[in-house]
Amino acid sequence: MLDVNLLGTALGLKHAFRAMRPGGAAGAGGVVINVASVAATIAFPAISVYSATKSGVDRLTRVAAMESGKLGYGVRVNCIYPGLVPTAMGIGLANDCARIGLFGSPEEAVGAVVELTPSGRLGEVGDMADAVVFLASDAARFINGCGLPVDGGMGM
Repeated sequence: MLDVNLLGTALGLKHAFRAMRPGGAAGAGGVVINVASVAATIAFPAISVYSATKSGVDRLTRVAAMESGKLGYGVRVNCIYPGLVPTAMGIGLANDCARIGLFGSPEEAVGAVVELTPSGRLGEVGDMADAVVFLASDAARFINGCGLPVDGGMGM
């Protein structure tokens, strides 16, 4: 988890900056959007290491945005905080929570997440994609070093 979430993000930033900085292979400027998690902003049982690594993604994002600006790279760096999405990973978390006894069943674990979410539902992959498209667009041209919650209000 440390290798994928932290080292992978750090290496992605390193190579994005090399390509997007003035004189880089991709020209000057660009946008990097990292994927943190609502787990970086809340305390939810059974995901302490995951939460810690996603908090690290948030901090890497903010520092990278500052470095890009100070070095004149012209690269905006933001991240999103997805809420729980019923993908294989999300369902795996619900199953793990039930298996170790934190909830009576995977459905109860999912219900606990929905209960914590003002929007009253789990996220969808399209919700995350829409946020990424926005952050990559010119409509977000002055958003930099930001973590955008895409969690239905769960992390507020």
